[in-house]
Amino acid sequence: MRMSWMRSCCWKPLILIVLAACGTVAVIEPAPLAKNKIDHISPDWAAGGTLIAMEQPLQIKVMTFNIRHGRGLDGKVNLHRIAREIRDSRADIVALQEVDRFHIRSGLKDQVRVLADQLGMNWAFAPSLRMGMSFYGNAILSKYPIVRSETYRLPGIKESRALQKAVVLIGGEEVTIYNTHLGVLPEERSEQLMIIAELAGETEGPAILLGDFNMEDSHPLMKLLNPTWQKLKMSAKSPTIVSGHEIDHVFVNQPAHLPKVWTIPTDASDHSPVVAEFAWGVAERVMLASAQ
Repeated sequence: MRMSWMRSCCWKPLILIVLAACGTVAVIEPAPLAKNKIDHISPDWAAGGTLIAMEQPLQIKVMTFNIRHGRGLDGKVNLHRIAREIRDSRADIVALQEVDRFHIRSGLKDQVRVLADQLGMNWAFAPSLRMGMSFYGNAILSKYPIVRSETYRLPGIKESRALQKAVVLIGGEEVTIYNTHLGVLPEERSEQLMIIAELAGETEGPAILLGDFNMEDSHPLMKLLNPTWQKLKMSAKSPTIVSGHEIDHVFVNQPAHLPKVWTIPTDASDHSPVVAEFAWGVAERVMLASAQ
């Protein structure tokens, strides 16, 4: 990087910039860094003697995983396999679908709490269905504090669905996480996605939308998310379910820098976890020192 000599002094109380060619001296006092943000500024020079300073982007790794209440391809319910896939991925935020709480088919366990305890993560649950004392729905696990969470019920023909909203605190920045599992019929997905597009489209600040959409991103209904949401695409197309289709997706509402998206082959569920790693320039700053 040009002007590398600036690094050794870029965090002094004052930065002295001398534009030798024009005989101009500019003194800049840098703005205080946001709390808990990575305190690295990388200076560069543009045309006309302009200094541009940008804080290092915020790195995020997320996962979406339909766990089928922990029932693997062998037909056995085993949450340890689910926890292993999450732990090995090193994901910071995990959106889970088809999560049971106190259901007889999964041993009456509170699955989200069991996973959170095994992984040492914060959690929030959003029920889609209630059957007596049993629940079934979506869950979010997070290494970061969960500030608040909400559940929006979505209408369904075969069964009701839900949109889960959680706000997590990442380095002093509030990031909204949406997690959903859409219906299997096109007519119910159409109504569900219109509601999601309206609710999530009103979000202020950075947000991520993840989940099992039960359709590929090329489906005409997915256009309902445009232009607010950008799909983070895999460099090589890969199925996310044993049927061979890619129906689990990750979207963001702000430009993602250097996104990497991949699936993790597993026998822990009939879906493969989808992991996305990217950076956000959440706290960009520009400082100018123009020649007279």
